[in-house]
Amino acid sequence: MLPQVTPASVPLLAAADVLLVQRLPEPEAALLGSALGARADLVSRLPAMDDEMVAAFGAGSVRYAWLTPTPIERHLFG
Repeated sequence: MLPQVTPASVPLLAAADVLLVQRLPEPEAALLGSALGARADLVSRLPAMDDEMVAAFGAGSVRYAWLTPTPIERHLFG
């Protein structure tokens, strides 16, 4: 887990098979995009994602997921 995306982390990100990414500030999103060779429209969505949302990058594609717990999960785990 990386606390933030920095120029030093770009080689590590570029070598990853799969990345799960939460909302990023624009400068970090741009670094991630350059590391992955991601399209600008995909990178521009990262700063706008909801708090309960992640983007999964892998195999040249990206998928978005909301990590909203079900009512039972909220009851069991708070």
